[in-house]
Order: sequence, then C-alpha cells, then structure tokens
Amino acid sequence: MGGGQRLGSGRRRGVRSGNRRGPLGRRTQSSPGPAVGLWRGLVVTEDTVKAFVPVRRLPARSALDAEPRMGITEAVDQGASDHASHAGWLAALRRYLAIVAIGNLAWELLHMPLYTLWETGTAGEIVFAAVHCTGGDVLIALASLVAALLLAGSRRWPRRRFSVVAALTVAFGLGYTAFSEWLNIGVRGTWAYSDLMPALPWLETGLSPVAQWMVIPALAFRSIRPPRASEPLDENL
Repeated sequence: MGGGQRLGSGRRRGVRSGNRRGPLGRRTQSSPGPAVGLWRGLVVTEDTVKAFVPVRRLPARSALDAEPRMGITEAVDQGASDHASHAGWLAALRRYLAIVAIGNLAWELLHMPLYTLWETGTAGEIVFAAVHCTGGDVLIALASLVAALLLAGSRRWPRRRFSVVAALTVAFGLGYTAFSEWLNIGVRGTWAYSDLMPALPWLETGLSPVAQWMVIPALAFRSIRPPRASEPLDENL
C-alpha cells in the first residue's frame, strides 16, 4: 500500500512536472501544448512578421481604386465636350440663318430693278415678291447646309470639317439657284429679266442671283468660322 501510494504520488508528481516514461522506461520531458511550443521556440524578427502578417499591396490597390475615378472624370469631360459641341453648332446655325435671311432680303430689294416686276408691279407686289423670295432663299440655304452636314459633316461641326461643309453648301445652293432660274425664266415664265440684268450665256441665268449665292453664304460662313487654333488636324471625326 505504501509503495502504491508512493507510486501514485510519483505519477502525480510526474504529471505535474511534465515528466513521463518513454518506450524504453526512460523519463522524458513532456512537450507543452502546440501553441506554447510554437511561441516558445519562435524568434520574432522582421521576416517572421512578414511571413505571418499579410502585407497589403498599396500600389496595386491604388491603381485599381484610381480606375473608377478616371472613368468618372472622362465621362464628365466627355459630357462637357458634347454639351459645348451642341451649343457650338446650334449657335452657329442660328447665326448662319440670321445672316442669310438679312442678306438675302437686302439683296432681293436691291436687285429688284433687274426684273420686269420693278416696272410692272406695285410697291406692295414688289415688297411681297422680295419677302417671298427671301423665305425661299432661307429654306434653300437651310436645306443645302443640312445636306452638306449629312454627307460630310461632323458631330462637332463647325469646329471640325468646316471648310468641306461650307463648300458643299455653296455648291448645292448654286446648283438649285441655277435650276430654279432656268425653270422659272425659260420654262414657266414666272418672272422675267429686264434689260439691265447681265446673264451667263452658257446657262442663260442672271448673274445677280448667281452672285447672290456666292456672296451671302460666304459672309454667313465667315461669321461662324471658328478660330484656326481650335480646328483639329484630323477632320475625319
């Protein structure tokens, strides 16, 4: 009993002290718990911290975070550019039509003596004819400009492809004017030239209406021409 007690007490002491018998009867030091053994043999160094502590890659994260900001900035800039382009072509169109209307009204009144209506018509008929022809001139100018924009224009007109659109507009206006003068003078007889009207022999069209569609559109486009510094080198956009 005494030996058993001593043995039992020795076992209890062995457990408390951490000693136990190995396979060959030798007393061995019992290993502490996993966490205790890990931290007891660990030397905390910079490499150890890097191995266990996750390192955030700030440059890559910053680049990813910067992409949405760049996208928003580009979207705002694009919206502002589109708004400026819209305001630009709308203001140019209004000025173009205003100059065309005023210029054609003045031209119609001034070259009225070149038509027989100046001698045969009343003052009211002359004024009505001048206003009526001015309305037709404005519609021709608008249709010619729209056709030129559809064929060779840009969404940023007049800042881009200005010269091409202007040349096509004048060409369309001249072509329709020559056809209209030939139709109303030579075919329908709607109006007639007086002896004062100089005529183009190969077209049998009065020189004044042809000059009208060269001078007035040129003045209108000159008034809306953007500064040369704002014109891009690539006009294909």
